[in-house]
Amino acid sequence: MILQAFFGEDQTGLGYQFYDKDGVLLGTRVTTGIDSLPEAGAYAIEVTVPSDAAGIYWSSDTSEASQALTPTTAAASILDPLEVATPGGSSGLLTAGFGTLAQLKARVFPAVMESYDNDGEWDADLRQIGLGVAEAFNRHCNRVFQRGVGVAYDDEGGVRSFVLDRYPVESVTALQLTTGAGTTDELDRVYLVKPESGIVELEGYLGTYRDRITCTYSGGYWLGATETISQNVVAAIAAGATQVSVTPPDGFLAGHAVQVSVERLSGDGALGVANFDTTGDEVVVTFTGAPVAAETFRASVRFEIAPVEDLPSGATALPSDLFEAWVMQCQTAMEHLKTVREAGLSRGATEADLADLEFLPMVRQKLQPFKRWR
Repeated sequence: MILQAFFGEDQTGLGYQFYDKDGVLLGTRVTTGIDSLPEAGAYAIEVTVPSDAAGIYWSSDTSEASQALTPTTAAASILDPLEVATPGGSSGLLTAGFGTLAQLKARVFPAVMESYDNDGEWDADLRQIGLGVAEAFNRHCNRVFQRGVGVAYDDEGGVRSFVLDRYPVESVTALQLTTGAGTTDELDRVYLVKPESGIVELEGYLGTYRDRITCTYSGGYWLGATETISQNVVAAIAAGATQVSVTPPDGFLAGHAVQVSVERLSGDGALGVANFDTTGDEVVVTFTGAPVAAETFRASVRFEIAPVEDLPSGATALPSDLFEAWVMQCQTAMEHLKTVREAGLSRGATEADLADLEFLPMVRQKLQPFKRWR
């Protein structure tokens, strides 16, 4: 399986390590077999993903990134987009399809509900809805909207043109023909690339229908975060405790914690924050004292991710019409599945549920210009 990381600028001392569902790192950190891609700060590895891996953690001398593996990753050989934390504070994160989970919640929840949902009660359902709608858009339009760098398109030979499934196309870096006699490089047979339609025209027919054509290219829409996303997490403080560890919400890192406060729920005592440590997987909050048994306090940690301000070189941003269509369809799916109203009894959104949901007429209209016809 090929996995990719995008940091936006070249890295030194880059390595990676898989982690399990509990966030525990697996095996040892690997620094070999990492290939640089044509785009600055882009890297790829070809690995066998451990069966118990829930994600991959990248780190360099100056940056770090974590990436969750979805249940369909092994079958599709595709990862959710990376969350990347860089020294300049720019980071992009996608955990729900065409946007972040926090972006989706900010659009489909009233503000009071968004702030109430500190424990992420609806996160799993919303993520499933967001990813399901995004995949439904891909199927309906017969293309992959998400930008890929150094991805492969494979099809049968005997053609003089083909249409890549990710476009606008930024570059075509390789073309290979595989026959019974072996594999040959045929990049010089590319006559013309039409970036906006993904069409690659060749100089004559290449191979026969029994052969395979493999094209390596970069293209698709960049789906970076365009606004600051944030979420609060609260944690009870036990009597006598001088510290508490707070797990970041899904899609955030401990380093995204920007503010910590203490709220008194009962009793007459006072408790302050001495400091909070964000260097590990959790945020460790140290207090100025410890509550007694008659007092109840809780800590509140605010996590924030700054938007990515600049497109990667050569990339095209996701059109606003597509993003709005995704939000509208996700909102409809929430109402159809009664995600919020029946949260206490919900079994969770499933692909079967989403498959039964018709596109809104306006959504269908917005998708029409983006359909891939061949």
